[in-house]
Amino acid sequence: MLNVEGLMASAFSNAVENPENINEDGTLNWNFVEADVWMDLSENLGQQVLTEDIYPTFDDLATEYLHKTGAYMEEGV
Repeated sequence: MLNVEGLMASAFSNAVENPENINEDGTLNWNFVEADVWMDLSENLGQQVLTEDIYPTFDDLATEYLHKTGAYMEEGV
């Protein structure tokens, strides 16, 4: 059995460190981060990712990242 949460944590970490996902002002483009996570998971899990409810885990990872880094999400993003 695959560890979806572990794969997702790895994909999330890679996505938040990807320079293409960082805006000029240093904030993250969360739409790009989410897209990268989905793409990475779909490569590793295939169709299974479509049946997994990953949003609560993504939200938990994002909240943890924001608390660790002191970063913030732009309003409306």
